[in-house]
Amino acid sequence: MVLAKAWLNFAELEHTSVQRVITSAEGLAQFKELAFGNYFIHCRHPEYVYVHEAQGKWALPKTSNYFFPGVGAEGGVQPEEKLVLQVPGTRRDIRLSLPYAIVVELEGMLKIQDVVMRATDSWYVVPSNKDGWEQVQAIKARIEDRFPRAFAAVVVKTAPERLPTARTISTLTGQDEGAHYLAEVQAIGRVAWRGPVTPIAVRELERPLVIPLSDMPTSTAFGSVAVELPTIREQDRHHLSDKEIRATWDRLREDRMYHAFRPLDLTEPQVLPVGVYKLTAHDWLITQLAAKHGSVEIVEGEHKHIVLGGGIALRWMRIAGDQAGAGSVMLECPEHNLRVGGLVASVTTGFEGFIPCGFSKVTVRAYSQKPGYRWERVTERTLDATSPDVLTVELLEVPRVSDK
Repeated sequence: MVLAKAWLNFAELEHTSVQRVITSAEGLAQFKELAFGNYFIHCRHPEYVYVHEAQGKWALPKTSNYFFPGVGAEGGVQPEEKLVLQVPGTRRDIRLSLPYAIVVELEGMLKIQDVVMRATDSWYVVPSNKDGWEQVQAIKARIEDRFPRAFAAVVVKTAPERLPTARTISTLTGQDEGAHYLAEVQAIGRVAWRGPVTPIAVRELERPLVIPLSDMPTSTAFGSVAVELPTIREQDRHHLSDKEIRATWDRLREDRMYHAFRPLDLTEPQVLPVGVYKLTAHDWLITQLAAKHGSVEIVEGEHKHIVLGGGIALRWMRIAGDQAGAGSVMLECPEHNLRVGGLVASVTTGFEGFIPCGFSKVTVRAYSQKPGYRWERVTERTLDATSPDVLTVELLEVPRVSDK
């Protein structure tokens, strides 16, 4: 179990202290010589998962910052009592949750292209906290290593047993356990399979649910698409290895119940069912370029080649400030109406990512320990392929004013 010292303001974020202990056989963790204050709780267990949702009803304060849950707009801590341990204080009991899995596989050697699920029972959730999320992802990886052709989804049960919202025969155990998910399984050249599935405890999992091909008739309702990014310096192309473009249904057909997310390879054409899609990415700049392009319609038997951003040149850069502490880094390119950056845990580390080349306004802010002040600098620069890889902005301590 881990206790991480909660910061009193953003300026102290870089000085968070952490203490780790192993629980006893009775499940008791004893922390000694703790400084007074608030501590965030983290926990790892070989079988169970620690998730925020299982600790009782909780919600972020209305003034919380989206990027730093539990931290108000002015940087002060607003601890949620179910998630924070106060020292000195009383004993805190936390509830660990059993992981459940839905594992599906297609008959024969047919490869699964996509699986989408919709919950019908709110007691099953995907953890919102980082440690819980990482643990279920590790469980998912172990299951898919065990069943190489299967797709696994791992969730946790956050509340005691109750009457389910629908009754069905479990496709994994053959018992009347209640349908908690409606699943859609897609394979290239086949009609999607749709049906109810029930999560089963990971420790009881024996085999995947095998979907017979007779339930997925052949279909020609597919097209293909390839996505090309704008001009990128050759030395920056390796940064694309972790950038993923996703296609999601932009509008739903009457016979389709879910939004489907499919990763697209940036170098090879990808086959998709016919329909209208929009493109997104785990990258703010690429998502903006995709939004400017608009929807993509996949037509049966046709190939689409998409170039995002037209002739906009991109390059990789790190933008930082010269003052320690948390804050924000923002780059605005008025020529192309693009913005990148956001809140950062360390201004000296700053923001690192793809930026558009051209004339830009760079704003860097850091929280100051001096009441009523902050570190800030707004500078205008023309950035191109020959600019340094790191831009460090010298900040000035100025009176805090409204950002409106």
